[in-house]
Amino acid sequence: MLSLSTAWGGTDTEDGHLIVAEAKRLGFDYIELHHSLKITTVKEILEEKKSGSIKISSLHNHCPRVQNLKLGKPRAEPYSLCSLNTHQRRSAIKHSLRTIEFAALFEASAVVLHCGWINMKNLDVKLVEMYRENMQESAEYQKLKADYLKKREKKSPPHMERLFRSLDILNQEADRKGIKLGIENRYRPSEVPGLEEIGMVLEKFEGGSLYYWHDTGHAQIHEELGITKHLDYLERYREKIIGIHLHDISGIDDHKVPLTGELDFGAIKPYVESSPIKVLEISVKTAEEQLARGISYIRDLFTESD
Repeated sequence: MLSLSTAWGGTDTEDGHLIVAEAKRLGFDYIELHHSLKITTVKEILEEKKSGSIKISSLHNHCPRVQNLKLGKPRAEPYSLCSLNTHQRRSAIKHSLRTIEFAALFEASAVVLHCGWINMKNLDVKLVEMYRENMQESAEYQKLKADYLKKREKKSPPHMERLFRSLDILNQEADRKGIKLGIENRYRPSEVPGLEEIGMVLEKFEGGSLYYWHDTGHAQIHEELGITKHLDYLERYREKIIGIHLHDISGIDDHKVPLTGELDFGAIKPYVESSPIKVLEISVKTAEEQLARGISYIRDLFTESD
């Protein structure tokens, strides 16, 4: 199935009925509910689903969005499933369980999971700053990257242990509800799981409800930063892909409409064309003509064999 994320940059509304109408106008029968949606919007979309107007491919955790966040909390991922802080991890589990519950209510196939982070975001910022200054080939950048990766590897084990605890709870609930959980590769190198850690999760929960969710932009960002190659993710985990976020990227600026960036979608097609769920996740506003061209391109490229 080809689905459209409600993160689409052309939808400046919290009216669920209008969101569905716009997706239908663009030719989509399925949508993915983004983590930015408030509860009233989600309920309006549920009305549309019950009436047969739209189908729901997936929900992006946490959905509905977490309300009444403290100042400074990131809305996209306010709590970490791999946090060493028990209260924060329990909050992440609680809201993730709520998303699974809503996914079952919508008869969706999957929930996309952000799994949290290692506390190294300041170094992420430095790497990105140096990249934007075209310093990625410099000795200074290479040293920073090497030191960063060494430090991350050392700090990872206790976070992965906490993540396994969290996922054990979510896996059991997802199994009861008949929902698959897609572990997404993430934007920042400090976020969990990294390339090797994805394999650890899939091995730990082999036979359960845990799968891999591939994000084209995030994988390409890691290649641009010199962390991992984009195709490394797909070559390793192609057999475990439950879904994919499709969007274009220029440098490390992603979530663009296909054909407005630099990503070679043809190169990834052999790895993901059999993915059950394909979601256009576009948050950058684009001219109608470019949007139509990008959607048509993806539809022709990825759904001709569905």
